[in-house]
Amino acid sequence: MTSANNSIPALLPRGRGHQFLLYGDSCSGVPGALHEKTFASVNAVAQRLSPQPEFVLFPGDEIIGLTPDPDALRAQWSYWLDTEMAWLDRAVIPMWHTTGNHTTYDLMSEAVFRAVLELPKNGPPGQAGLSYFVRRGDLLMVFVNTLWSGLGGEGPCRARVAGNNAQRTW
Repeated sequence: MTSANNSIPALLPRGRGHQFLLYGDSCSGVPGALHEKTFASVNAVAQRLSPQPEFVLFPGDEIIGLTPDPDALRAQWSYWLDTEMAWLDRAVIPMWHTTGNHTTYDLMSEAVFRAVLELPKNGPPGQAGLSYFVRRGDLLMVFVNTLWSGLGGEGPCRARVAGNNAQRTW
């Protein structure tokens, strides 16, 4: 908690609405690495918001990732969640994530992402914990994994056309 004289007034919705924090692309998770200090300075500002947000959205690339070693990847996630994000009580203020090219770049990294973040498993077949939706009262948030290995991973963009089995690649 911050003292009232050190707080930063948060933007609040006019009337009914939702107050949240959106930030991402920290590419951190490694003690002493290049982005750790920058991410710490951003987190210091986020901690001063008053009131604190109802929830946090983190649209990918929390960690530097991009390693073929699952233990090293889990260590990055552990450091990011347990040290760099320790200030955020996720039981009180939930955090929702989307996939990113640093975090879900192959089958192994998708499996680690799913296991570490334990996100809802209500997405399309094969994408449980990668694509999902969350309802908060009148708000529906949909998180889409555009990097899914089942559709070719990063690079090719494919979309299924609703109502038929046609697939378009662009």
